[in-house]
Amino acid sequence: MDYREQERFLERYATVWMVAAGALVVGASLAMRKVTWESVTFLAAVVAVAGTLSYLPKYLHIHHEPDRRYRWAVRARWIMVATSVVFAVAVAGRDRIVLEVVLGSGVWLALVNLFLKTVCKREALLGYRWMAPFYFFGDLLMILLLATVMKEKWFLIAALLVIAVEFAIVLNDGLGIWFPILLMAISATILRQAVLPEAYGFGSGYLVVMAAGVAASASALTLMAQHQARRNLKKTALDLSAFTGMPEAEAETRLVSSHALIIESWKKAALDEKDKAALARWYSENALNYMFSLARFHLTYKHITFTLDMLRLSRGRCLDYGAGKGELALELARRGLDVTYYDVPGKSREYAEWEAARRKANLRFLSSKEELQTEVAARGKFDTILTLDVLEHLPDLRGELEFLLSLLAPKGRLLMTVPEGATESQPMHLSHDLSTLGMLEERGLRSLKTPWMRLMGSEILRKKHCVVVEMDRDIG
Repeated sequence: MDYREQERFLERYATVWMVAAGALVVGASLAMRKVTWESVTFLAAVVAVAGTLSYLPKYLHIHHEPDRRYRWAVRARWIMVATSVVFAVAVAGRDRIVLEVVLGSGVWLALVNLFLKTVCKREALLGYRWMAPFYFFGDLLMILLLATVMKEKWFLIAALLVIAVEFAIVLNDGLGIWFPILLMAISATILRQAVLPEAYGFGSGYLVVMAAGVAASASALTLMAQHQARRNLKKTALDLSAFTGMPEAEAETRLVSSHALIIESWKKAALDEKDKAALARWYSENALNYMFSLARFHLTYKHITFTLDMLRLSRGRCLDYGAGKGELALELARRGLDVTYYDVPGKSREYAEWEAARRKANLRFLSSKEELQTEVAARGKFDTILTLDVLEHLPDLRGELEFLLSLLAPKGRLLMTVPEGATESQPMHLSHDLSTLGMLEERGLRSLKTPWMRLMGSEILRKKHCVVVEMDRDIG
């Protein structure tokens, strides 16, 4: 993974998003002929849509889980159903017709969602590719019906914008940029007479322009994300193909399927979490699939942005403990830091050494704690220790933390993710009865997470299980 390239992509994306969001919000503001409760509410909806565009296309499309956006679409529909109920309660005392219409919309959305969740998830029946037309025409039918009975028709404009975002981002599967724009413009034109936006402070042509604009912005950002995801996948598959000797197409297939194979193997093994020898043997037997699984995980948007945060927080002499394929260690070395790679022997370490040789990266490779202690005795302690997505695989959490602390220099930083136990998607994660942050604070470390990090950092950095601490003193 070339993280400089990822940074450049995120900068380009941010530029396009700011232009698109600014145009949408400014356009909505200029189109308001008068300030009414409805027009202000609609402007707030446009701002919310613009905010959604800053994140959703990247999250849903920079990954390689084929069903993610479809599962998200179903989940988002349940959120919409819940929102319609809340809105209905809010207006219940003001307009009974609105109450009935909004509740009816919620029931319709729920029925469509149940149908699609039941039918489309089974390829033998329809398959996920049918979700887009079912959702779109189901929503359009609902809006046409609402337009005939609903007095507060500004709500219909907001609903159409939501559909534009959903169709262009969530369900855009090879449709390009022009088809969603054309479809939304035609739909908005049909609805224009029924909606009568002039009564709510907007120009008569505003609905058509805004619907097409939202579809255009969402489609452009979605296509940018899809293009970057394909580039990342192709580059990773090429590298793995060159390392393993397997054809590139097979490497791509293995990237997508590896995680499911790992889960199946783990469940079949039914290991005792306290049996260190059995755990080590399982990881050795599944080394190739595990390497591909790691590569696949590193292709997700949330992991890419998390890695960029870790790179910014690292300094001085660095130890990547449990470094796996070595992407983080290699990038730290590329940025001029003094880096030590540590992991057990196996395919992942072999790949990291192969990649370091190709890049001519200056890394020290170690695979035993004795080697680490010898290096510390000779060269001093580490200024930054990173151990990410590692400790949940090790049975002796307290012992590992004590060992890492013995390698950390005064004022040194420990950047880590701590175990949260097994989940359905990660059954191989071990459970530990230990308050990790509490233990670290007792040993003289303090959290470096600022309010800004908790609010604006990457998704993983913001979570509780990501720990960023600094040593206040030398604990020996």
